[in-house]
Formats: sequence, structure tokens, C-alpha cells
Amino acid sequence: MVSRADRLQLMRFFIFSVAFVCLAACGCNGSPEKPALVPVTGKVLLGDSALTAGSVMFTRETGEPKVFAIGPIDKHGVFELRTSGERGVPVGKYKVTVFASRPGAINKNSPIPVKYGSPEATPLVIEVTENASAGAFDLKLSRN
Repeated sequence: MVSRADRLQLMRFFIFSVAFVCLAACGCNGSPEKPALVPVTGKVLLGDSALTAGSVMFTRETGEPKVFAIGPIDKHGVFELRTSGERGVPVGKYKVTVFASRPGAINKNSPIPVKYGSPEATPLVIEVTENASAGAFDLKLSRN
């Protein structure tokens, strides 16, 4: 049986995945001018161990149009973000959400606390800047 918290996390992930696909398909705001993208790669740790599957999503805190960037987590815990299908993320401040499953997969035993599954609840905030130092986009998640 799937708990209410798991259903809520899955529903949020589905909504954000659909929003990302829609934005990628329409190019965000339809304007020909695209913001410069900064490469964003990092490593996700859950406690002291690398998270070996899932995805990371950045949601810009302010500004229009809303910007979503998403990327899969590989078996070493490493992710690389894409915005509208292109590598990188526009400069700005982002709420970070992390999911332990692939889009469309149900993971009722997710090791990631629910708080990391929603831009409204996540404590993770990252500022994307040009020429960021190594490790600037690494994520360390607590187990509770």
C-alpha cells in the first residue's frame, strides 16, 4: 500500500515533469531571445552516500517566465541539468527538488524525505552564477 506522503510526492513529481516537458516543447515563453545558460553539474549525497538513481530539478524562485531545469542522477550520484532540452541553467536563484525514481516510476520505498520533493517545502536553495567553483552545485540531503 502506498502511503499518503508517497502519493503526494509522486503527484508533485508528475506535475513538475509534465510542466518541464511542456516548457521544453514551447521554449518557455516563445520569444526568440534565450538567456545564456551556465553549465550545472553536481553530486547528490544522501547522508554520506551517493544517491545512485533519480533526478534533480531546479525551479527559479522569482522572475518570469518560470524556469525549470532537470537532469537525471547517474549511478555515481552525478547529475547535469538541462533547460528546455539544452545543457545548462540561466543565472539566478533556484529551489532544488530531488527524486529517487525515474519519471513515471513508482518508488514507494524512497529513501529521500518528502521535504525534498516539492519547491514549496525543500530547504535546498542554490544560486547559479557564472564561473562557479568546483562543487558549488553538489547537494547533501539529510535522511530525515
